[in-house]
Amino acid sequence: MNRTREPTPPGVYVGDRKICSLGLRIRKGCSFHGLALNINMDLSPFLRINPCGYAGMEMTQMRQWLPDARTETVSPRLAANLLALLNDPPAEYLQGR
Repeated sequence: MNRTREPTPPGVYVGDRKICSLGLRIRKGCSFHGLALNINMDLSPFLRINPCGYAGMEMTQMRQWLPDARTETVSPRLAANLLALLNDPPAEYLQGR
């Protein structure tokens, strides 16, 4: 799966389709941040909105490129890689419901 980073609109792309959204905002001295990686989901709701405010932006998901991609296997790996990149001590990954 070949991916690229695009500064505007920010995110991670496979070809011209967005697979991951990233956000950071600092307001009144507090940081708000988020990451959304499309793994294995129904993408049809994106057809009713303008993702990130951009009309016509196409979304994709890992399952389209890697048919065996599953949230329960990708999420712990994503969390471990983020922790390693942030140079934090090891932490236990807790999967939400």
